[in-house]
Amino acid sequence: MCFSVGAQWLRHSIHLPTQPQWITSVEGFMFLVRQRSALNGFHYHFLTTEDQPIAALEWPNFADSLKSLAQMGHETSPLEDLHIRMAPGRAASADYRISHVFLNRERRKDVRFTLHQGGAPLAIGEVLFPPQRLQRPRIEVVSPLNATLVRHRTMGRLSYCWERDGRTLGTIEEPKWLTMKRELSVNLPSTIPLPVQIFMSFLVINDAFR
Repeated sequence: MCFSVGAQWLRHSIHLPTQPQWITSVEGFMFLVRQRSALNGFHYHFLTTEDQPIAALEWPNFADSLKSLAQMGHETSPLEDLHIRMAPGRAASADYRISHVFLNRERRKDVRFTLHQGGAPLAIGEVLFPPQRLQRPRIEVVSPLNATLVRHRTMGRLSYCWERDGRTLGTIEEPKWLTMKRELSVNLPSTIPLPVQIFMSFLVINDAFR
């Protein structure tokens, strides 16, 4: 069972499209997220439970990542975007990207991530840090649905759930307590487009492993 924690923060000004009605059931298309190599934290594979490829998530190289973290402006270069490479036939496009913008100049910077298909934004997520340094950030998808990421502890495994209107929308968690490679099991409603599910999984990876 998941419990929402933390206070509500004022959302940064953002124009959102009309919110669709999402099914709040955890029954859906389950898939796995697996690190390509135990020595490579910048590349993840998305796989069916039968190990068939769905997509690959690629961070920029290490030098670009450092440059990105040091950036203080509100614009980023396409070279710094993350890329989602879809397997053939899995989505409308073969290539999606995730851009980011820092929302302030604090030491712990609030950040907005946007999933793009070509020039069109498909999803927006925000990581907002509270004033108290010891509290965890609030992580939300604000478009195309309103959902909050909640982390809770299990016996030696990472476990997250996405909540909407106080109800569990889906779960993302480690299937095992000890693995050589980082691995997550994703269970979100099939009504959420697959690229958006991958984007929601990225927000978990970014919080858990980065």
